[in-house]
Amino acid sequence: MLRRSTEVPEEGRGPARSLRRVFLDGVLVNVPNPKVVLFFLAFLPQFVPSGASPTRARVWMVGLGASVSAIGLLVGLGYTFAADAARHLVGGGRPGRDRARYLVGGVYLALGLLVAR
Repeated sequence: MLRRSTEVPEEGRGPARSLRRVFLDGVLVNVPNPKVVLFFLAFLPQFVPSGASPTRARVWMVGLGASVSAIGLLVGLGYTFAADAARHLVGGGRPGRDRARYLVGGVYLALGLLVAR
């Protein structure tokens, strides 16, 4: 049975961290990630022209890697701005949380209907 929680979570959990610290944490998590290196080593060489010299192949790989990174940055910024707009849409406080729950539920229902089609 679903029950409404009587406990209201705090808005700011934990100490505030600077944007620099958050960025460095992200870099620290992603740089040693072997999946990223394997992806670039397996996926990008197929787009390097055949017969390219080793120097030209490196330039192509760096260019392709920069393109993938730029696209990822733009997609991430799009998600960020969309999430910020949604946060302002649902507002704060208890009514905002209820609207957010219904909004997310509606999105899940719409996705379910889309998949069932």
